[in-house]
Parts: sequence; C-alpha cells; structure tokens
Amino acid sequence: MKKLIKMFVGEHLEIKYRLLNFMLIVCFLGGAIGTVVSLIEGIELPGLLAAYSLELLAVIGIYMSIVKNKPKTAAVLTATLGNFLFFPLMYISSGGIMSGMPLWFVMGLLFIYLVLEGVVFYVVLTISCLIIVGLVLLDYYMPGLTNPLTGSAFFFDVVFAVLMVSLIFGIIFKYQAYTYEKNRKEILHKDKELSEMNAKLIQAGNAKDEFLARMSHEIRTPINAIMGMDEMIVRECDDQLIKDYAESIKGAGRTLLALINDVLDFSKIESGKLEILPEKYELASLVSDCYSMVSTAATEKGLMLKANIDPTLPVLLWGDEMRIRQVICNLLTNAVKYTERGFVELAVEKKDTKDEKVLIKVSVKDSGVGIPPAERETIFTAFNRIDEMKYKNMEGTGLGLAISKSLVELMGGTIDVKSEPDFGSIFSFEVWQGAESGDEIGDYNDRLNKLGEGRSVPYKPSFTAPDAKIMVVDDVPINLDVVRGLLKKTQVQLDCVVSAEKAVKIAENIRFDMILMDHMMPGMDGIEALHLIKENGENVNTPIVVMTANAVAGMREQYLKEGFDDYISKPIKPEEMENLVLKYVSRDKLSETKTEKEKVTGKQIPVRKIDSVEELKEKFDFLDIPTGLLYCMNDEEMYTDMLESFVKKGFCDELDNAFKEGDWDEYERKTHALKGLAMTIGAIRLNHLAVDMNNALKNKDRDYALKNHEELVKEYRDVTAQIAKEKNLEV
Repeated sequence: MKKLIKMFVGEHLEIKYRLLNFMLIVCFLGGAIGTVVSLIEGIELPGLLAAYSLELLAVIGIYMSIVKNKPKTAAVLTATLGNFLFFPLMYISSGGIMSGMPLWFVMGLLFIYLVLEGVVFYVVLTISCLIIVGLVLLDYYMPGLTNPLTGSAFFFDVVFAVLMVSLIFGIIFKYQAYTYEKNRKEILHKDKELSEMNAKLIQAGNAKDEFLARMSHEIRTPINAIMGMDEMIVRECDDQLIKDYAESIKGAGRTLLALINDVLDFSKIESGKLEILPEKYELASLVSDCYSMVSTAATEKGLMLKANIDPTLPVLLWGDEMRIRQVICNLLTNAVKYTERGFVELAVEKKDTKDEKVLIKVSVKDSGVGIPPAERETIFTAFNRIDEMKYKNMEGTGLGLAISKSLVELMGGTIDVKSEPDFGSIFSFEVWQGAESGDEIGDYNDRLNKLGEGRSVPYKPSFTAPDAKIMVVDDVPINLDVVRGLLKKTQVQLDCVVSAEKAVKIAENIRFDMILMDHMMPGMDGIEALHLIKENGENVNTPIVVMTANAVAGMREQYLKEGFDDYISKPIKPEEMENLVLKYVSRDKLSETKTEKEKVTGKQIPVRKIDSVEELKEKFDFLDIPTGLLYCMNDEEMYTDMLESFVKKGFCDELDNAFKEGDWDEYERKTHALKGLAMTIGAIRLNHLAVDMNNALKNKDRDYALKNHEELVKEYRDVTAQIAKEKNLEV
C-alpha cells in the first residue's frame, strides 16, 4: 500500500503532479460511483455520459502519469481532452446550463491553472474559455441543442457535480496546506540548524583569528630579533663585506616578513580585505633585493641570472613596494625551482605613461620544465602545483601564484603565463605605478652601484635624548635587547621590564615620557596593564604604545580602541622607533645629533670596567658564552648585566612555589619565561630542561612535571650559585 501511495504522491514528484494524481484518483472513484448510482436510479444513457466521461478521463490520465511515468504529458492530455472534448460533450448531452456542468467547467479551468505552465498554459486556457463561452451562447440562442435534465436526474447531476468538485478541491487545498505546513516546519528546523551552524562558524572564525594572532606573535617575534640584530650590524660594523651581507639579510628579512604576513592573512585575501599600502620606492633597489633572494639557489644549480631593466623607467615609483616585491620574488623563486639548467631572466619595461603614472610590465622568463596546457588554467589556483607527483619533494605550499594573482588584481593589474613543456615559461604582470621622479633609471648596474655607495654611510641617529625616560615591557628578554640596541645611540634612558605586573608597580611611582608595552605576556597581558597604569599613579597621561608581533588585519584599530596611544609592529623598523620617540617625547628633552668629534651634552653615563669575552669564557666556563653574547648583541656590558639580573631575580623560588602549590597555569608561564632567560645567558642545559618541561605542561603531562621538577630546579640553582660565586653576589 505504501509503495502504491508513493507512486501517486511520492516526494520524487513535483507538487503540481502530486495534485494532478490526486484529482485523477478522485475523478476515477467519483466516475465509478456515479455510474453505479445512475444504473440504480435508472437514468437514461445521456445522463450517464458525465460519469462515463469522468471515469474515462481519469483512466487516461492515470495511465500516462503512473504507468508511463509521464506526469507532464498526462497533465497536458487530461487538460486538453477534458476541456476540449469530454466537457463539451457532457454539456450538450447532460442538460447544458441547467445541470451540474458549470461546476465541471470551473474545475476544468482551475485544473489548467494548477498543472500547466508556459505557452501550453496560455493556449489551453484561451481555447477552453472560448469553448465555454461558445457553448453557453449556443444554449441561449439554440435552446433545442441541449436536453435539459428534470426531476431526480437534475437533482442527482447537480448534487454529484457539487460533491465531486468540492471533494477534488477540498483534497487539493488540504494537501497543499499539509505540504506548506510540513515545509514550514522543515524550514524552521533548517533555520535552527543554520543558526547553530552559524554560531559554530562564528566561534570557528574567532578561534581562527586568535590562532592567526598567536601565530603572528610567535613567528614575528624571532624575525624581530633577526632584523633588529641585523640593523645593529649595519650600524656598527666597519667591514664593508659584512655590511653587504647584512644588507642582503635585511632585504631577505623584509621579503620573508611579507610572505609570512600573507600566509597568516590568507583568509583576508579570500575575503577581499587585503590592504594595498602605497609608498615611494626605488626600482633598482627592489630588483636587487629580489635577485638576492634567489641568487644562492640559482648559483647552486648553475643557472645564469639575467636582468633586463628598461633604462627609461623612472628612478622613483609610487606603489605598494612590498606587494610588488612579493610578486616578483614568487615568480623568480618558482622559475629557479622548476629550472634545472639554463637561465632565469627578469625584465622590467615601461609600456605606457598617463597622468604622471607609468604602466610597468614585469616578466620572468626561464628555460625550465614548462607547464602542460591542461594545467595552465589552474596554475593560479590556491594550493595547486604543476605535476605534483613528479615534484612532490619540492618545498612550497602552492600558495605563491594564487597570492600573486590576488595581489596584482588588487593593484588593478593583470597577470599572465605563456609556456611550453620542456621549453620554459614566461610569467608576466602589468600594473600602473605612480612616477615620483622625472629622472630615468638609466643603466641598471650603474644605479645599483650608487645604491651600494649609499649603504656604506654609517648609521647616525636623528636625535639624542639623554634626559628622556622610556619604559619597555616585554616578556622576551631579546626583544628588550633589540629596543635597547635600536635606541642605544639616542642615549634615551630605558627601563626594561619583563612582566606587565612589575611594569604596573613601577609606573605607580616613576614618571616616564613614553611606555612601550607588549601585548601577549604570561600572567597579566599588555591590555590589562594599560588600563591599570591609566587609572592611577604617575603615568595617567603618559603615551603608551603597544609594541606587538600581533600584526594581523584590524589589530591596530582594536589596540587604539582599547586605549593605546599608538601601535608599532614587530619586527621594529629603526626609523619607526625613532619617529615614535620624536612624536611623544617632549621637545625640550630632544637635541640634534652631534658629530663624532663633538661632546654630547646632557647626562653622562659612568664608565665601568667590563670583562672581555675571553675573561667571560674563563670565568663562566659552565655557560655557552657565544650564545649568550649573541642574544645580547655581542655587548659584554649587556651580557654582564643579564648575568646579574639572572641571579637577583629570585625567579627560581617563584618557579618552585608554583609547583609546590599546584598552580599549573603559573608553573607553565614560569617555565615559558625560563626558556628565554636561560638562553639569554647561554645556560643551554637549563634551557633544554625548561623547554621540555614547558612542552609537557602544554600537553597536560603533569606526570612528567612531577618526575622532572627537581632536576630542573637543581640545574637552575646550580647555575645561579656558580654565577653568584664568580660575581660575588648574594643569591
């Protein structure tokens, strides 16, 4: 029975065809009942025509719809036969206007509205209306044409028509109401599911944002150290070859930073929220940096690197240098990666000029493997790589070209590829850039040499401020060292603090000209510290600048909304740091930079005798002095200060107390901090023990902590005791 019902009104049928089958079934049953009653009542043959016609029409419709499985054909056939043939015959033979036929005509027209559509609907409806009007007019002007029903025959015909038409449309309306209610409940259920899914997506989105923020912090922090130390080399080293190496590191670091930013912000690219930040840049320098990125890899493979730079290009351009650099580096890296022998050539040419703008075309040509035609259409798709099975061991995620395409299009340009398998490829893109200079670049190599000469100029701070006091708060000691190094020659008085809690206490009693505050720190974070410092104490009105590696989209606005006065992202650019000091420190505490021969006025820092590296190695042979010095910018004075700080901290007791009290969250934070502290002084074994302990705590492996805590504390106390002994310090 269920199978039969499913055949007639199953979910696989459109609702209009389910209604059609309902009508056909009712017509068939009604016709059968009408035939039986007519025979019992002894109604003459013309009177039976209505019942016979109705039953025959239903049989034809059911056969086409159910047996032949052609409901659309059944709908058209039933509508045309009923309205064009059976109903007119029934009208003439069964009493004309003085019968139940007007109701059948109404049903016929409504049937057309329910099951027909398109041109067929309009044609059948028009013809049916004309037939009905024609029959009524014939009946009026030629009364003898129809045989009016009288007596019980008239009564039966009218009652039969009323009941049948009412039953058919009653069932239709009931079924429609049932279907609509069912659909309404399903929609409400799906709406609830969608709401729950949306809530989960929002939660997942928040989790992703938090993950990106943390990843940005974790990855950018070491880059900050690399670029900060590299800046120190550029400033303080006199060896030109080493300075050239350092400049190459600087260019590579900038590009690496851009790559990391785009990978971390890939969701921003997909959502179209990636920002284009134009600035003035020098094309020769940009090309040089890009070539430095791939020169080592190209040399190792024996490839020839070529450059063909249009001499008529302007010296200075206006555009997003970092994005241009990233696209070129992506194309060059791919070219070197997929080229085993031959060459890689970078060409930059001027295609057009308009309204102080220049259309530049950048092409990267190689003699590599080429790209099969079938893969050219998807080469710019995210995570797609050519012949992935063949090059499965080759590094890369397949994001480079997809990001490059997005960046070029965001800058209003186009990107293209031409390639032949085994004959190499040419990737090219065109973008409009502002022409910032009327001077032409001329010979590229000459221009590059001039840039090299500019690099050899020793660093000189733009100001000195020996009376200015700045507090720097960061839980990573090396980040404090970077800030100390960047501001070293400005003579600013720095108070470096490794926790937000201590910063808040210090800020209650000491007035600073500016406070640099990290965000993500164990225990109290930078935002909590900001609010506490701004509430009371000596620094209610002191400018507080967030100094963070959390540089994903929208963070600057969030930090400013929290109450920070400004924002500086890690890795910190020297000029940005100096600009912050110039912006927020009172003018009366700033003075112009003096030359080497002039004495610096202001507060003089007393000179004290510092152990040499050899003396440090002899005294502290239990420490890795080179590693410690590396984290202290090879500054013996700074390293000595770090040793004294390490002994005086009392950090070991805090660590031990957190363990004994079972405060696992605090214990995890302490071991996290100990990792950096130990490495800063070169206590390698202590660092390894702290790293293992911290990793175990992150994985909730408290059994490991219970087994290894004593070893960690013993190593800590041994190192502290030996340093204190050599330095004549109290532990």
